[in-house]
Amino acid sequence: MVFFVAVADTIFAAANILTLFSNSNTGLCWVEGALRQFSEMNSLFWSISLAVVSYKSAKLDHTFKNKQFLDTAIKIGLTISLVLAIIPFFEIEGIGYGWSNDFCWITVLEPSDDYIERARVAFIVYEVVPMSIALAIILFCFCYGLIKTNTLSSELKKQLDLNSVRMIYYPLVFTLFAVPSAFDDLAVYYYGKDSEILSFFHLLISHAMGFANALVYRFISQN
Repeated sequence: MVFFVAVADTIFAAANILTLFSNSNTGLCWVEGALRQFSEMNSLFWSISLAVVSYKSAKLDHTFKNKQFLDTAIKIGLTISLVLAIIPFFEIEGIGYGWSNDFCWITVLEPSDDYIERARVAFIVYEVVPMSIALAIILFCFCYGLIKTNTLSSELKKQLDLNSVRMIYYPLVFTLFAVPSAFDDLAVYYYGKDSEILSFFHLLISHAMGFANALVYRFISQN
């Protein structure tokens, strides 16, 4: 499952590279937007999946089958990510892939009187709803695992698969890195204003997510 997190990070990195060339190229902008949307939704889904694995491990659920869960997660995760990446190509209500201040993503393509309202709809559908669901699940699993591991007797702790419990660090990295980016998107899509400071941290943090995941992998493998 960690492998799929790395794949999503790689796709996101490819989208970031395309940002250098896609401002004046509609075709590249579509590709960048689709790759960005697919990788973000995929990272979101894998973060939820890893949080569930961590939760089940902390719960000492011996009936939980990792292989079966992984097979199901792959099918559902790829399907949802592809659907959410394909929908903007249809440009429903004038919302599709286009240049959005600093990079190509989902935006309102034509100026209009209700530009802000439609931008808010795009932001809520493609960012707020998925992020809120993921954040709620990840925080619940993290809090449960933290409380559970601190209250277990030393005998029961020996039964814990600590590496599986520590998987929660991957979704936590995603949450910590994605939330500041979401605030930047909030300023652009909801209020119609672009903040240079928020944009700077958005680009800086999002580009460092893969490196942070690599550090988590190093930490887990050494403990």
